[in-house]
Amino acid sequence: MTVTEKERDLMRVLRSSFGLLGVVHEVVLRVRPLTPVKIDYQVLSLKDFGTRFGSIINAPGALRLHISPFNDRITVERRTLDESASLSRSGIWQIRNSVMRNVLPAFGSTVGSVLAAPGLRAVMLSGMQKALRGSARGVAMYAHEWMRDMPNEAWKARHTYSLWAFPEASYPKVLAGYFAFCKAYYKEHRYRCNVVSGASRLHQDRGSLFSASYSGPMFTLEPSSSGEKGWDDFLIDFNDFASEAGGTPTFNQTRALQPEHVAKAFGERLKLFRALRQRTDPLNRLRNSYFAYLLG
Repeated sequence: MTVTEKERDLMRVLRSSFGLLGVVHEVVLRVRPLTPVKIDYQVLSLKDFGTRFGSIINAPGALRLHISPFNDRITVERRTLDESASLSRSGIWQIRNSVMRNVLPAFGSTVGSVLAAPGLRAVMLSGMQKALRGSARGVAMYAHEWMRDMPNEAWKARHTYSLWAFPEASYPKVLAGYFAFCKAYYKEHRYRCNVVSGASRLHQDRGSLFSASYSGPMFTLEPSSSGEKGWDDFLIDFNDFASEAGGTPTFNQTRALQPEHVAKAFGERLKLFRALRQRTDPLNRLRNSYFAYLLG
């Protein structure tokens, strides 16, 4: 069958079906011309971030956060469209771009394996992030320039993360809870992520049944790591923290997800999807073990 935007309800379900309602073999995408994006940074403490949160979200542009719980630092990265921006590249820009695309993917893994002391790792990681921020302030670029060239040797690019989304209105409180969670976890287990956590603002999106921002604008929280020892155990407790804080996971970007997390986050939408699956795939030919565990 062919589904178009005229069948909005069906399209909404198919966009997040992961092949469980049938195999999608052809997709038509809408594209837009590339527009230069200007990037600026602002470094805040957790307290200042909470105080200025209203002005941060009301200002124009897309938001990306770089979060350092142990340094009490949140770097707010704002991206705004700027069709008139100059795309000339200075020498420092060329160096920075090379670092972003080729060096940084391996950096967290290298630091984690060479520097055993968590304090030394934190200093090195903070220094790298500071250098990159300083060289990119006010730079205009195309979005695809953030794409990274991964090395042929997989071990040189070990970088992984896990994503949850939280309602925008409660995000400063969630972030304060995350800072406290990370410090308490480190005190008990002597583990901390060796890559700076990320976060993005998501505008409300009802175009997909399992959209992380289906109910309203959200901010993500993305602990990151090179996959070192202790990461998997950390995620088990982090997922419980995120679920209790009202977070919404994703099926393809949230690691160590459990059925109870899915049921709490998606509620009636999950029941609707189960009913559709029973009608379209009564013999469970398309259901794999991963979704059988999460969706029931």
